[in-house]
Amino acid sequence: MAYFQELPNISYPSLLPASNRVEDRIVVKNIFKRSKLRTDVNQSITAFTYYQIREGYRPDMVAEEIYDDSELDWVVLTSNNITNIRDQWPLSHNELYNHILEKYGSEANTLGVHHYETKKVVDEYNRTV
Repeated sequence: MAYFQELPNISYPSLLPASNRVEDRIVVKNIFKRSKLRTDVNQSITAFTYYQIREGYRPDMVAEEIYDDSELDWVVLTSNNITNIRDQWPLSHNELYNHILEKYGSEANTLGVHHYETKKVVDEYNRTV
């Protein structure tokens, strides 16, 4: 993913087995940095093209279709302010069905009516009908 090339490097204490001094450090990518779209760009509706995600499409597939480069999936995610693909990316029909079964159980459809709602009606004599 080209996204990680843009992250800054930091010097981190080495935890490698060959390292036995506190001063030993290694250069690593700061994965806790997150890119964010500027607020003025994010609020400009004309800057973006609307795209409906098809069944089973992943961010890399969307990037391939739009930008002809699957490594630009980070652009799709960043421009839509998606930080957690598992929770924020649309589920397929099967994944949604399994999630509903997992969350609400298989008895949801077999119980029949869950509850009734009534509306209180008062006549001109202040009696509940």
